[in-house]
Amino acid sequence: MRVFIGTLASVAVTAALFATVGCSSAQSITGTAPANPAIVLDEHANSSTVQVVVGRRVELLLHSSYWTDFGSSQSAVVRADGSVRTLPTSQRCIPGGGCNPVLATFMAQKVGTAVLSASRTSCGEALRCTPANSHYRVTIVVTR
Repeated sequence: MRVFIGTLASVAVTAALFATVGCSSAQSITGTAPANPAIVLDEHANSSTVQVVVGRRVELLLHSSYWTDFGSSQSAVVRADGSVRTLPTSQRCIPGGGCNPVLATFMAQKVGTAVLSASRTSCGEALRCTPANSHYRVTIVVTR
């Protein structure tokens, strides 16, 4: 037990020294984090309501390339910001598997409410979606 505590103390002291040396370095790393990062919504947000502020980006990241017809019910409130992109995947995917995620970006323009939506008819190769999993909808409430 005493050896374990001594080893643990040595590790803690070494980590503290590395942290101190790193903090005293004359070099600094510069970078800017986005002032207003995007709100990323996936399948778990389906049928939910999300509040965002004017100027906030909202991204729908749905994990199947079968999702299409992305849109906003009130484009004056939340508008599409660029085209829908199909992203690469690290999964092994059989042809027709629809494994690639799809990203649609929107921008909150003014105070109000809009419903963002997407739909799909196929949930896999030769697998038709049921009504419950063929529609994606999330209500966006934009505030100041």
